[in-house]
Amino acid sequence: YGRRGQKQYGLDVLVYKDNLNKSNNRIGIQCKHVSKLPFNGKDEVTIVKEVAKADSGQQKISQLIIATSLPSDRKLTDAVNALSDERVNEGKFPVEVQFWNDIENHIFNSSNLSERYHSNSDYSEKIKQAKESFNKERYSEVIDLLTVDSIKLMNHVEKYEVYYLLANCYHLIEQNDKFTDFALKLQSFEWHDEKYN
Repeated sequence: YGRRGQKQYGLDVLVYKDNLNKSNNRIGIQCKHVSKLPFNGKDEVTIVKEVAKADSGQQKISQLIIATSLPSDRKLTDAVNALSDERVNEGKFPVEVQFWNDIENHIFNSSNLSERYHSNSDYSEKIKQAKESFNKERYSEVIDLLTVDSIKLMNHVEKYEVYYLLANCYHLIEQNDKFTDFALKLQSFEWHDEKYN
């Protein structure tokens, strides 16, 4: 919505649901690549301030999504959902927060988006090979397959599977320091899908 230097009223992207450009089909998205995102307070960037910007703009929207690079946060989600309920009761657009792992999951769960963002990757094939080697108790092969610099490029599910396999391999070959490292990485994952828990 607009370009750098223009006043955007809390909107970075406008999405037209069902490709219909009507106020009840417009979804506003505000992107926040920040180190912290408080709900309210004196900080320059807060959820309440971003919502107020969207309220003050000329675009009539049906929903505001605040997409952030931050990991999931229960307290922030609870506060945003309470604000959204209050706004809907007042006849205003609802507000939602999408964290980085939510965004990665949306991409992973969409075949079109997955293909677009991972078209040149062979991560799923490597993980499949690693699982086969793990089942044959070839733990060194698993480590050789998965210890790559490109882990940071993998989606949320792939990273989880790699960390899980590596943690188990290092545990089974009794390299406790590396096991601890990968086990701690696993703790940062939060899932809406119970199968990963």
